[in-house]
Amino acid sequence: MEGAFYMRILKILTMILMLSGCMRIDEVIDTGNQSSSSKEPEIQEEDITKKTLVCTSESEETITFDAKGDEITNMTQTFYMTFDSLGITEDMDASQMEQIINDSLSQTYSDIEGVSVSGAVEDNRVKVTVNIDYETADMDVLIEKGLLKEGEMENQYISLKETQNDYTDNGYACSLD
Repeated sequence: MEGAFYMRILKILTMILMLSGCMRIDEVIDTGNQSSSSKEPEIQEEDITKKTLVCTSESEETITFDAKGDEITNMTQTFYMTFDSLGITEDMDASQMEQIINDSLSQTYSDIEGVSVSGAVEDNRVKVTVNIDYETADMDVLIEKGLLKEGEMENQYISLKETQNDYTDNGYACSLD
């Protein structure tokens, strides 16, 4: 029984992480390509200003992006799941639930460098937090694991501006600090 429960949690959490945390690389990565005009390329000073973009949805999902200039360096996503959606019965105590949830998350994501995932029981539901450090994570591995969608791999970084536009277009309320 516990094995089936464990697998159900693993499948549901994996599906939700892939659906709610995915970004298309070709939509949010700045290629740095310039038009093929005959002008000399303009040398621009690199913007290293630290910025934070916070996007929220009506379903209490919050995604925080940290960036240096336009380059996203870190993402933290927090969302909630009901016990019913995970098949958790109320006869289990909170510590048992947290242990099973975190074991499942760890089994799925512990081998991905730059990615950490945790779950906690909070207000009769499960709070899941996903953190991706883009400075240490391998984009190819993130794509392989379904945390990013495949796009143009010659791109240099994930663009904060494009990410903000993408999330706003998808109904999120975003604010930039």
